[in-house]
Amino acid sequence: RGQPIKTVTKMMRTSMGFIDQIKDQRQRMAFVQNLKDIAEKKIFLEVEYARCCMILVKYNEDKTNNIQEAIKIMENVQVETYGSMSKQEKFEFIIYQMKLNILIHDMTKLIIVTRKINPKHLEDEGLEYLKFTYFLFKFHYHHEMKEY
Repeated sequence: RGQPIKTVTKMMRTSMGFIDQIKDQRQRMAFVQNLKDIAEKKIFLEVEYARCCMILVKYNEDKTNNIQEAIKIMENVQVETYGSMSKQEKFEFIIYQMKLNILIHDMTKLIIVTRKINPKHLEDEGLEYLKFTYFLFKFHYHHEMKEY
């Protein structure tokens, strides 16, 4: 029963290692999109799916300036439910979602995303930068809403 799952997982992890070796940007993004499609809706590939989404989001934000497409991709990734992902990586994804919502001035989605992080988990060692960024984005929200 578990053999196809192990095979697909190993194939996916091996393929993720090839992403940096592809020089042509268009081919790289097509490759990442294919990996994302393979990993979609597979619980055992949730971390790889999230990483592929992050690569596509950063490409859409930086290279094509298509922030709407980046947000569309990122809002479908719900890393707070992923048990196999490290706490730090989860926080980085959620903070990136917060950043994108600030860029388009969507304060409603921003406050929803901020509630995905439990502030007491930010007390862990090594998360100081993420904690600072989290509270900075929350400050931005409260400043925009004029809630002092």
